[in-house]
Amino acid sequence: MTKVTVLCYRVFLRKGTIRVNYPIEHIFDYIIAKQAPDKLKRTIYGHITMNTMYDPEQEKVPGNRTFWLSKYRKDKPYTGKEGTDAADPIEDDVLEPCVIHYDYRTNVLFVQHKSVGPRKGSIQQYLNEFINRGQDGWNIVLEPITDENVIDIISHADKIKDLTLEFSNEAGAIGDCFNKVNNKGLIEQLGNALNPMQEANNQLMGNTLTMTFKSRYDKRGLNPENLIMLLQNLNTDSENLLKAKVTIREKGGDKKIDLINLGIKKHKFEISEDVTEFNSIVNLFEPEYDKILSTCRINRHQEMYEEHNLNVLNEILS
Repeated sequence: MTKVTVLCYRVFLRKGTIRVNYPIEHIFDYIIAKQAPDKLKRTIYGHITMNTMYDPEQEKVPGNRTFWLSKYRKDKPYTGKEGTDAADPIEDDVLEPCVIHYDYRTNVLFVQHKSVGPRKGSIQQYLNEFINRGQDGWNIVLEPITDENVIDIISHADKIKDLTLEFSNEAGAIGDCFNKVNNKGLIEQLGNALNPMQEANNQLMGNTLTMTFKSRYDKRGLNPENLIMLLQNLNTDSENLLKAKVTIREKGGDKKIDLINLGIKKHKFEISEDVTEFNSIVNLFEPEYDKILSTCRINRHQEMYEEHNLNVLNEILS
C-alpha cells in the first residue's frame, strides 16, 4: 500500500488584497484547454504543467475539478531490477505528478503532498502565470486551512527531543530556506555553518544536506525559545527545504511534528501501489474529500468578497 497525504488550502482570485467572487474552476478549464507547450511554465522551483483533468461531467459534485499538476525533476533516478546490479539512466524527462482537487462550494483546494512534487509556492506561481496582473494587481492566492497551533504545542511540550532539517544542495538553496528578515544571531550562525558543509557536500557529489540537533543528556531538551525563533524564520514554502521535523515529548508520549506543513490541515490515507492510471487514482481519492471537508473549520458567512462582472474578469486571463 502507498501512503497518501493531502494538504488543505483555500484558493481565491484577488484584486490586490481583496477577494473576488470569481469561479476558480474557470481558470483551471482555461489552462487545461491550452496546448501542451503553453501549459508548461517555469517557476522558481522548476518546470510545472497541468497534464490532465478528470472529466468534469463525471465529478460527484458538478462544478468541482480534479487534475494532475506535475513538476519535472532535475535529478533523474535510475531504472533497475531487484536482485540484479542493473542501473540504467532514464532517457526521457522525469515528472512528479500530484493530484489536486478543487471544491467549488467552499473554494477548498486539496493538494496531494509529495516531497519532490509541486508545493504551495510553486502551485500559486504556476496559476498566476496565466493571470494578467494589470494595474489592479490581480493575483491568485492559496491560503492554508489551519488545524492546530504548532508553535503553542512546541512551547508547551514537556521536552523538545530533536530537530531535523534537510536541504536541497542546489546553488542558493540554503539561503532560500530562510526568510530574508531577522537573519541574525542563531539564523546567521546556522547559515555560516551550512555554507561550508554545502561546499563539502558538492565535492562528495551529494544532492541533499541533512542536519539533526539533539539534546542527548539534558532532560530539558532543546531550548524552546531559540527553536521557535528558528522555526519562525524558516521559509516553509521553499521547495529547497525537503524536510523539517521536530520530536517533542508530551504526557501521552513522543510526537513528531512536520514543520514544512506547519499547522496546515492534512488528511492521510492509503491506496494500492499498483494503481498508477490517473482516473483510477482519482476514483480512490474521491471518497476522502468529504471526510476532510467535514473536519475543516470554514466560516463562509464572515467572508468578504467584491462583486465583479464575469466578462470583465475573463480579460485578466493571459
